[in-house]
Amino acid sequence: MITVFLNIISHPIILMVVAIFSLISSFFFAKSKGRSFSILVSLFLLVFGVFNFAWGHHLSQYLINRHGVEAVGVLIAVEDVAFVDHQQPVMRYNLLIKTDSNEVIEVYFLNSDSDLHPLLKTDFSNFSIGKEFRLKYMENDPMFFTIFSEVQVGYSKNAVCNQVVYQLNEAMAKLKFDPQNERFQDDFALLLLQYEREDCYTNQATLEYYQDTFKRLNVEMWL
Repeated sequence: MITVFLNIISHPIILMVVAIFSLISSFFFAKSKGRSFSILVSLFLLVFGVFNFAWGHHLSQYLINRHGVEAVGVLIAVEDVAFVDHQQPVMRYNLLIKTDSNEVIEVYFLNSDSDLHPLLKTDFSNFSIGKEFRLKYMENDPMFFTIFSEVQVGYSKNAVCNQVVYQLNEAMAKLKFDPQNERFQDDFALLLLQYEREDCYTNQATLEYYQDTFKRLNVEMWL
């Protein structure tokens, strides 16, 4: 049942076209007795189609994450599909998934898709052949799957760390400008803890730079 629903919401354009055609038919061809009901159904389908076009990938991820079977996939190939999305070339990433029944199947996703859970601004250039992915797939149809981006082998960590470093530098600049601002102090301290916890530093000197900066600014605050 879940797989049937996923098939429906994965085709929002078709859903909207059917809804519009049904709505037009309701006005011109439906009998007056059942016209109101037909219009209401058509409007519901149209709104549902628009919703899925904008947010359907979030709903799909939720359902797969809740009802899917956990597995491991491995990247076996990367292909250029010869079109552009948001001024970036679209690439196809082919995966092999080993199911619970020991069946090996091939699936794919595009870097323009939303198959990562949770959604992250990911640096897809770090995807390398042979890397393994932890994911969940629908048992009845493994073509529906979602990848756990927060536990990936390198590429998701780079995406998280890039974001943390950006926010950490921003917080440090704010704190240098106003060392006595308690909110700036808290923001920098929390981001520094995350920076350490995620092992985002490339060497000990970088970590010590941020730690020393924080200590120095704290001392300046009391001068």
